[in-house]
Amino acid sequence: MDRLTENILMLNTAIGPNNTLIEKIEDYFGEEGLGNLMDLMDELKEANILDKEKYDSVERFIREDRIEFYDEYFQKENIRIVTKFDDAYPDRLRYIDNQPYIIYVKGNLEKLNSSKMGISIVGSRKATSYGKWVAESIAGDLAEKGVSIISGMAFGIDSIAHGITLGRGGFTAAVLGSGIDVIYPAKNKKLYHEIEEKGCIISEFAPGTPPIGFNFPLRNRIISGLGDGVLVVEAGIKSGSLITATYGAEQGKVVFAVPGNIDSIYSKGVNKLIRDGARIVTSAGDIFEDLSYDAYENKSFETDLGNYDEIKMALLGILGSGEKSIAEIEAKLDYDMNKILSNLTVLEMDGLIIQSSGKKFRLINNEIIKYMETVLRGGNDG
Repeated sequence: MDRLTENILMLNTAIGPNNTLIEKIEDYFGEEGLGNLMDLMDELKEANILDKEKYDSVERFIREDRIEFYDEYFQKENIRIVTKFDDAYPDRLRYIDNQPYIIYVKGNLEKLNSSKMGISIVGSRKATSYGKWVAESIAGDLAEKGVSIISGMAFGIDSIAHGITLGRGGFTAAVLGSGIDVIYPAKNKKLYHEIEEKGCIISEFAPGTPPIGFNFPLRNRIISGLGDGVLVVEAGIKSGSLITATYGAEQGKVVFAVPGNIDSIYSKGVNKLIRDGARIVTSAGDIFEDLSYDAYENKSFETDLGNYDEIKMALLGILGSGEKSIAEIEAKLDYDMNKILSNLTVLEMDGLIIQSSGKKFRLINNEIIKYMETVLRGGNDG
């Protein structure tokens, strides 16, 4: 474990997953200073970034040499830690607000990172027979096509989505609202170990952290962040699944919802999502069609962009930071609107972008975002 990783681990365990606060420390000391933070405690105290309680907690961490304890514990429990400065850090999380500085991992993170598409599936803990059937049908079909399924390992829809994915030989990732070594709910112990063996388990909470209510809304932004879209199967009007959907929308992900019986309390949330603009889904095919899956599946990402003119490259660069409306695109480009629209159409036909509701455009998925970043940096070898 290098010094930078040790210090981020120290901050995460001493003050919790307060990424905004850690960012302030990084802004003050710089990345190099963050890596030498244990030697800069006097300066940290003078900076007044941490209150006395948090500063004392960090100081106690150093005094008790907890790094050695955690290092041994991680090896014993086969826990891997990945920070935002590491190459193994999921690229999808680099594009969300309040990105975690550190994640704790069990299982195959590389397979999650390399998956050609991911869909986050969430829903009611008290799933109806209808919701269970829908979750099994859609998640199973997605998994058989090689789509990774991301969820939160809760009872109900989450567990069904994980289970059917594993049953169909697919890949699934569970994002926990507790420490990675705290199985919650406890009755999902068998599922936890199956995901650990065949998929991936992720948490941003320090080992041993209990599953308190405050953790789950934080957890939900990571669930949505790891997918290319968010599917809500069943949800009440105050369901945490709606929080995940909201995060997904804010992150520029497509939000999908399965319509439910208007008399069911477990459908009020999803039906509201549909009224608010979520895409109606009745099968995996609807998701494939909406995300242009076939075009993406056949894309080599080695497209020769040498024939793309300045405006097309500018459009790709603008959309690389997330979904944009026509008005937002026009504000950034000094071109006639008709020319902008015609070039957007060309990029859409080439399978690089997709048009969402409200005349908004986005790159078709995170892999193209990564590819475009390489091209725009001048690092394309193709």
